[in-house]
Amino acid sequence: LCMVDGVYQFDIELAGERHEQNLQNFKDSLESGVPCVICDNTNVKFSQYSPYVRAAEAAGYRVVLVELPHPAPVLAASRNGHGVPLETINQMVLDWEPAQHCVTVDKVNQAYEIVKTLQERTALFVLGAFIVGSLVGVFLTIVIL
Repeated sequence: LCMVDGVYQFDIELAGERHEQNLQNFKDSLESGVPCVICDNTNVKFSQYSPYVRAAEAAGYRVVLVELPHPAPVLAASRNGHGVPLETINQMVLDWEPAQHCVTVDKVNQAYEIVKTLQERTALFVLGAFIVGSLVGVFLTIVIL
């Protein structure tokens, strides 16, 4: 929405219009049956992303909210391409409403550790069962003979 002749040009005066167009593009993608529709946007509050959730659910999509970690406000202010001042970024951090049910990097890492532990334990259990089964089989063979 901000590309002009292949160059990204953000215009703060058009931000509201761009947000409306983004939501409409999202809804159009849902209506055309795109299998996976992703909205990458800065949504600080539930009220900002709830129209996307409602539209997706109404269209029969399963909604997954992904919350990404953000850098320190000073770093974000120094490298954002929109010229958002530090004071605004600080206010966004203060206004942040974390989603109740969302995927976060921490949750993904925790799930990875749980799966890894279960895989290791399962592998040890299978190995142990094989060894015990072999020993019992040898023992039964000795007793039967």
